[in-house]
Amino acid sequence: MGVVIVMSISWIDAGMAGLSLSYTLTFTHHILWVVHMYVINKINLNAIKHVREYMQIDKELLSRIPENAPAISWPHAGEIVVEDLVI
Repeated sequence: MGVVIVMSISWIDAGMAGLSLSYTLTFTHHILWVVHMYVINKINLNAIKHVREYMQIDKELLSRIPENAPAISWPHAGEIVVEDLVI
């Protein structure tokens, strides 16, 4: 914008040139603010999308099944015996 003001010095006065330059700097600041707000809004909407996807995931089965739980006093002798292990 400064180049345009310098090139049109013949028909623009100093006050109008200063005002134009001031508005140009303010306009740039506002454009950066709008882009920043757009990005923040996009991030927030993405987070909502992820929460919605997580809510639709099937729940996992219980990791502890009461019928298969070991006795409270387990292990009795401080050793573990593995029988018929298949991997």
